Amino acid sequence: MKRKLTASLLALVTSTTLMVAAAPAAQAASTRCGSGMWAVFDHANFGGDMFFCTNVNVTPIHPGNDRTSSIVNRMNRRVSFFEHAGFTGGLVYLDASSQISDLRTRSFNDRISSVRVAAR
Repeated sequence: MKRKLTASLLALVTSTTLMVAAAPAAQAASTRCGSGMWAVFDHANFGGDMFFCTNVNVTPIHPGNDRTSSIVNRMNRRVSFFEHAGFTGGLVYLDASSQISDLRTRSFNDRISSVRVAAR
């Protein structure tokens, strides 16, 4: 009984440690793009390719058109991410210094085609 309890406790501690260790990795990945920039990533949690790291409007996004799964805004202005080229269609926006680690939560995964930075 004691051996089984010890094994269960060890498994719990190990899984808890892995969950805690994973959180900073996603946060660190979102900072691959410098301050004052916005970025789009190929995979959720800022994984895969970083298609853009810039501070200007882009239409159409290439490469990365309709392949974006997470976005980060490290600017001090709102950034709008549009479904179609030419800043049209549905949109998701990020206020200053914010991010979305998984666009599936907004039903916008693999749908971004253009990005507009708000005027100052």
